[in-house]
Amino acid sequence: MDDVDKKLEALDDIRNSLKAITERVDGLESSVSNNTQQLEQVNKYLRRNNLEIHGVPEKNGEDLYELLSKIGSALGIQIEKSDIDIVHRLKAPTTSSRPRIILVKFVNRWLKNDLVNVRRQRHKESQELTTTELGFQAGEESVIFFNDHLTKEAKYLLYLAKRHLRGLTHQFVWTKSGSVFVKKDAASKPIELVSPDQVDKLKAALPSASANFTN
Repeated sequence: MDDVDKKLEALDDIRNSLKAITERVDGLESSVSNNTQQLEQVNKYLRRNNLEIHGVPEKNGEDLYELLSKIGSALGIQIEKSDIDIVHRLKAPTTSSRPRIILVKFVNRWLKNDLVNVRRQRHKESQELTTTELGFQAGEESVIFFNDHLTKEAKYLLYLAKRHLRGLTHQFVWTKSGSVFVKKDAASKPIELVSPDQVDKLKAALPSASANFTN
């Protein structure tokens, strides 16, 4: 075998080795992606009974169980202490002047869903839930609203959907049970967002809309 043949054989060996390495890397990337998605589903499941309550002023010595009971009464829903697993204020950024978010974990998600649905209906009817209904002074009045306790990944998807889809390619963006959904219009089927790539594909599905994107 002359030198040329030896070099060609060596190149074939290198090419085969690179191919095997590439296939292994692709397999590992696929496995990591699958594991990441499974972990995200587990995190969503663990948060399904959780609810973030925004806009409630803070007071020294406050009783959050009592506050939750008052919120329930304002919405026509009875909340007992036994319905609540854990409730506390979240740590706020040092630059924020807003009251810290109240995070509550209910014993079951049905009570959480009832609260969310009633509050959403009041919002549609322009009858916002306010702090005066909880006994705060009129000068402290602010709107109280609820959010799902989203994972970091879901919060990012919600941000992307609001920035690149809502009002442009899709009319509706919302969350439910920790997941992010979009709809093109009232008659279309909801689409659950699972990755940033999916947002890009939905954004690109209507090229005419891309010219309307703004920062």
